[in-house]
Parts: sequence; structure tokens; C-alpha cells
Amino acid sequence: YDTIQGAWEAASDGDIVFVHSSYDAEVAGEQFPVVFDYREKEVMLTGGHPSGSVIDARHAPDTNVVEIVGKAQGDYRNKALVQHLKIRGGNVGLRIRGATYSTYKDLVVHEAADDGIRVENLVESDGTERKSFGMTFRNVMAWRCGGAGFRLRSAANPHGTTFYGCDSLFNGYEDDAPGVALRGYSSRWVNGVVQNNGG
Repeated sequence: YDTIQGAWEAASDGDIVFVHSSYDAEVAGEQFPVVFDYREKEVMLTGGHPSGSVIDARHAPDTNVVEIVGKAQGDYRNKALVQHLKIRGGNVGLRIRGATYSTYKDLVVHEAADDGIRVENLVESDGTERKSFGMTFRNVMAWRCGGAGFRLRSAANPHGTTFYGCDSLFNGYEDDAPGVALRGYSSRWVNGVVQNNGG
């Protein structure tokens, strides 16, 4: 498939969308944000290694790059999974809404204009509110983003989120944003580095 979104639309439950090193978002005409909606189907987004599998949105600085939407408390059996990628440029690099117990690993988020990774709540069209809690981030780096490297918003109730070996470096200089902004309770930051951020 020429685009990640095209691969997602053609996929079925249990499939894998693999971003190859030959993928070029601008040449392919990828329309950002790329949205993986786990209310519709369960599909993994993966690359081979962040050095080669790159979703580059530097040509689209006003749009988010990857958005993960989940069923939240509507279904604890199925979990979003994103791994082995570099997400570069765009507005928010990785936006997560209503994706409880989801997993993000071996990622680099670089040069997003706003937050590198942002966790929010999701409000459905009928007013139902979906939260984002119990997530796991493993070996995820946010580097040189304009806002916070990692931002968990209060409305998401992002309780019990765990960060293993994650790094937040040189983020937030434009608006004195912190490297990491955690809300909720019982979140854990295990090892990793938070340094040289704007706030």
C-alpha cells in the first residue's frame, strides 16, 4: 500500500501494518493524522527499527501525525500496540485517546511542533467519555519537540501508567514546557532520562 492509512483501511482484525524503510509520507501523499481506531478493528502498527521505519511529517507541521483511538472501559480484552518506529515532525507526534492498557515500545518521537506524546480522554458523539489509563511505554524517546516530551492530561484519568527506560530530551524550549507532565495517580517512571527540557 502507498499509505499507512490505506493499509489500515484494508486490514482486518489481527493484521499488522508494517512501515518499511522505503516509505515516504510526502511522496505517497499520506493525509495526516494517520488514525488507528481500535473501536473498529485491532491492527498493530509497527516498523522494523526506528532508524529506518520513519513516519516523517515535517512537511505538515500543523497536523498531528499518528492518533490512536481506543474503546477504553468498553473493552479491556483488546489492546492497541505501536512499536519500532520513528515519528518525525507534525504537530503532536503521537496522540492517544481512550486507549486503556495499550502498549508503545521502541519509538522515537522527534521534532513535533507541539507535544511529542499526548494522552487525552475521548468524548463519543453520544457524550460517552472514554479514559486512557494503565498504558505501558517501554524504551520510548521524545526528543526536540516544541511542547512537553510526554503529556498525560488530567481529563484522561491516566492512572497506573508505566514508563520503562523512556527518555525526554531537549523538549519544550518554545513555551517552557516540561520534559514530562504526568497527571492522575500511581504512574511509575522506571529508569530512563529526563534532562535539558524547557521546564
